[in-house]
This record gives sequence, structure tokens and C-alpha cells, in this order.
Amino acid sequence: MTAALQPDPGLLERDAELDCLESALHRAAGGTGSVVLVSGEAGIGKTSLVRAFARAHDHVRVLLGACDDLVTPRTLGPLRDAMRNRGGRLATALLGGDRDAVLAALLAELEDGSNPTVLVLEDVHWA
Repeated sequence: MTAALQPDPGLLERDAELDCLESALHRAAGGTGSVVLVSGEAGIGKTSLVRAFARAHDHVRVLLGACDDLVTPRTLGPLRDAMRNRGGRLATALLGGDRDAVLAALLAELEDGSNPTVLVLEDVHWA
């Protein structure tokens, strides 16, 4: 675990949110995963908050995907985004399209003990 998160000069009044993310990361590094929902109006800096957090923790593996605002979104699109150019069991499962295999591979990916993993899913409201 690294030292306390240093404030990002571009983020204003986000100490509580950063502390929440820091706490979740600390629990994940200890083997207890969790979900953190960063919500709010468009343009208030949700993505900036998550990116600043990720930059401050270069030892953390960050998988980033986004939900589509399409009438017919891509099947498992956010996970496909997150695994782009990474390979491995989850990427293989996504190619096969078996949802049970994808779920099992995703859980294995998140439980990988070599480094804490943060899975960021942007725009979940479109899912």
C-alpha cells in the first residue's frame, strides 16, 4: 500500500470521495473487494476523480470500460473495452460469448492476487 493519497490540485473539495476510494482499495488489497458508485450530474468531475485516483496508485491495475448510449449496445461492451489488448482468460471468454464463462473469468481477473485491480465502468446508467 502506498502512502496517503496526495491531493490533486485540479480537484476541489473531493477529499471525502478520495478517502472512500482509498478505503475501498485498501480493503481490496486485503482480499475484500467492494463496489464504489461515483454518481452525480454530468460535468461535475466523476471521471476526473477516478482518473486522479488511478494516477496516484500506479501499482494498481485499472481496467476501464464504458457503457454505450445506443439503442442496441454492444454485448458486454464495457468488459470488451476493459480487456482490449490485454489477452488472458477473460479476453478469451469474451470471444466465446458464453456468459457463465465470462462471469467466471471476470471474477478470476478481479481476484488475481498479484496486484489490486480496479474495474471502472463509465456511464452505467446506459446499461
